[in-house]
Amino acid sequence: QMAGIAYLLLQPLRLANVLVDISDLAIAYRKVIRGLCNEMNLEYAEGAFRDMEECGIDVDVYVCSAIIEGHRRNMNVPK
Repeated sequence: QMAGIAYLLLQPLRLANVLVDISDLAIAYRKVIRGLCNEMNLEYAEGAFRDMEECGIDVDVYVCSAIIEGHRRNMNVPK
């Protein structure tokens, strides 16, 4: 639940360009996505993943492995 709240808080920050630079935003997205996956909230995690791409943030192994692990734990392996 906390990661979901963090994701909702991240949206206005992204739109308002409040964070200092793109690397700060990238770190925030990575942490939120990991938290969402740990909470098995994969729909929001995938939404955050798409938001990252739309912002021009490079998706790295950390993010991809979090989403893959979330689907594996959810037994949604084909996705």
